[in-house]
Amino acid sequence: RETLFFVVCSGMRSLRFLVVAVLIGICAAQMKANPVLKVMKCPSPLNWNSSDIATVPSFHMDSGAGVPTQETTARVCYNQQYIVVRYDCVDNNIYNHYTNCNDPLYNEDVVEMFITTASGSSSAATYHYLELEVSPNGVLFVSNITNESGDCTRFSGVTIPCPSSGVIVDAKRDDAANKWSAIVQVPFTLLARIPPYQGDHDAGAAPSTYRANFFRIDEPKGKAREFSCWSPTMANPACFHKPAYFGTLELV
Repeated sequence: RETLFFVVCSGMRSLRFLVVAVLIGICAAQMKANPVLKVMKCPSPLNWNSSDIATVPSFHMDSGAGVPTQETTARVCYNQQYIVVRYDCVDNNIYNHYTNCNDPLYNEDVVEMFITTASGSSSAATYHYLELEVSPNGVLFVSNITNESGDCTRFSGVTIPCPSSGVIVDAKRDDAANKWSAIVQVPFTLLARIPPYQGDHDAGAAPSTYRANFFRIDEPKGKAREFSCWSPTMANPACFHKPAYFGTLELV
């Protein structure tokens, strides 16, 4: 009986140690630092293969479970007027039928960028950020988001007319080669309109640090829709509107 008691107690202690170890692992994963990307000035003339242009590491599924079927590459630089992002997408099923500014592009193939100033995405009760989307056909969606919950349960957006946003888009699709690309130029003057960071100023007065995340919605041929991003929000079902998971862009 004493031997049995010792074995049982030892087993219970081992089980407790195992549970503690699992909990520590879960906490460590949750506390993993969000990614940081050092963004340099765009070379002149602009050469997207330049080593001076920051490349976002491979996209991951938004849930954090692996990588998407089709690769997405995003590269970022900036100049006096714009933050410039180029997306290159492998795609064997390019589709987005929308044609008008601020159509619901997110219902089909699209790349997205959520971005805010550091003050706009603080730990305060309400988050403010811009949502920018581009379809394979070069259609643009721009919205000023107010997120009271920090997730997809309670947020709202006010769309911004594309011409007055100042965002410049250039998209190219090559269906035969199963790929498409989009270049998005986001003006500092638009970023300055994100509450509570407001005011008229030139690019020289813009902050040097932004919080952002890059996303893609894609439906590979014969497969279900996939939601991928730079900094996974660990949401299942997918939820891009989790600003606590935004990475950091440091303009250097």
